This record gives sequence, C-alpha cells and structure tokens, in this order.
Amino acid sequence: MEEPAARRLPALSSDKTKISLIIPALNEAASIGRVLEDLPADLFCQVIVVDNGSTDGIGEIADAHGATVVREERRGYVRAGLKILWTIARLRKARWE
Repeated sequence: MEEPAARRLPALSSDKTKISLIIPALNEAASIGRVLEDLPADLFCQVIVVDNGSTDGIGEIADAHGATVVREERRGYVRAGLKILWTIARLRKARWE
C-alpha cells in the first residue's frame, strides 16, 4: 500500500494559541505518520516527536510530516521528558536574545 503524501504541519504560530504537542516515541514508525496526519491543523502551534532511541526510522517519517524531531538515545519517558524540556528552554532562550 502506498503511503499518502505527507503534509507539513504549521510552523510555530504567532497567534495567541501556544499549545505544543509532545509525542515521546519508541519504534512507532508504523503509526506515527497516521497520527500526525490526523491531528487538527489549527489545534497545536507545534508538534515535537521525541525519538527515544528508535531503530525503525520514525524520526525521518515524523520530519517528513512536518514535526520537529528531537532524538534522545537513552530510553525511558523520564529521559525523553528531560530532553524535551532542555530543548524547549534552549529554543526560548534563542527567541529572547
């Protein structure tokens, strides 16, 4: 079965709605494309997939669908959560400078 064409998710929004969706994922390549395609386009200002050491190419699929991909090799929800908090802090600092 042929994979449908990936749609790009909107870039970080400048409107008042500032809700980011964070998806920790480990070897979820079979489903991540459909999950990202089914998200309402105007609900989140950004979608971040934390690739928690996957070996199935999930990061490439999420990127092709417009998600920001952050890779954390050390497995576990705590590690994925810490990685995303560090990434958000770094991104916010860059915006303030």
